[in-house]
Amino acid sequence: MSEHCGIDDAYGVQHMKNKLKEHFGDEIIISEINGKQNVVTFRNTVRSILHEFYEQTNTNRSIDEGNKSIIKAAAKILKSEILSSETSIKALYPSPDELSAQNNMKYVPESLQTLLQTIFSGKDTRLKIMSIGQSIVQAAAPRMFMLPLQLALGVQLHHNFSSRFLIDTLNSLGFCSSYTEIQKFECCAAAEKRK
Repeated sequence: MSEHCGIDDAYGVQHMKNKLKEHFGDEIIISEINGKQNVVTFRNTVRSILHEFYEQTNTNRSIDEGNKSIIKAAAKILKSEILSSETSIKALYPSPDELSAQNNMKYVPESLQTLLQTIFSGKDTRLKIMSIGQSIVQAAAPRMFMLPLQLALGVQLHHNFSSRFLIDTLNSLGFCSSYTEIQKFECCAAAEKRK
């Protein structure tokens, strides 16, 4: 204090502490550590520093919880986009043109495509994004969609192996449409071809 105010006008350390306590009351804390300068802080500042320190000691737990909450929020966004998709009408089977790989990306919402592009690495990830994206869409809303990939795989398996067990097993794993759905599609396709 004597450096700033001059020797005659300076308060002593004890007098300054008393004046601060008199003015601020319980709102301040004066930390006295032997051999070091005293530190004056507001009680709210100390509280926030201690809280921040506590959070830092539990960083592993809080980082995991933060990551989980971010993932849950992303999942909710993706699911709402899937459910509000324009392709959610199951009235018609996809046409043969829609079974091509180029047209299949329209069944995967853009946000899901972005997520999968971020996850996958490599030059050509389009086929992976299309197949896994359609599987995720089908799993998120199983009775809302008739997606071409699952239907086409089921038709191909039925044509090559004629195995109900194989198709139903892959259907239970979410990879293709059910055997009964495949039969309905083949009947409709045969009737459409006769026209």
